[in-house]
Amino acid sequence: NILFDVSDDALEFADNAKAKFGAGDDLVIQHDGSNSYIDDAGTGASRIRGSSIEIKKQAADETLAKFTADGACELYQDNVKHFETNAAGCAVTGDLTVSGAASCAFSSVNYAASLTLDLTTANNFTIGALTGAIAINNPSAMTVGSGGVIMLTQDGTGGRVASWGSYWHFAGGD
Repeated sequence: NILFDVSDDALEFADNAKAKFGAGDDLVIQHDGSNSYIDDAGTGASRIRGSSIEIKKQAADETLAKFTADGACELYQDNVKHFETNAAGCAVTGDLTVSGAASCAFSSVNYAASLTLDLTTANNFTIGALTGAIAINNPSAMTVGSGGVIMLTQDGTGGRVASWGSYWHFAGGD
């Protein structure tokens, strides 16, 4: 099942033959005729090391992912980069769909002089054009670590004042 082909300068394994490393088969590499496997059952982490690592389609004509030391992590779909980390966070090219409690969808709320937002309906809100001062009270149905976005739009007059309940916290404290 295993032979060294001198003409090809290659160690060749037949289907289902395994290359085993470590005591107790800590690392096993094999091909079963349909799928290829790298199994790490040992202690510690599996590590792939390099200053730049690329994962490519077998024909090497399509990039799936790139990882660069001290640089970006990039994910591709059909050879087009759609996700990239950067010093500021990450960049997404194309549509981003988020589901569950962290959904990015915005819930529209009509302007009222006093509002209490219900966090069971959404975490992100747009409030209709302010035609006067607004008091945004402490929200209902909060959970620990809740976060979101509230977008306020001034009417044509402008100069509207918003006040906030004591539960609201803002970056920079303001």
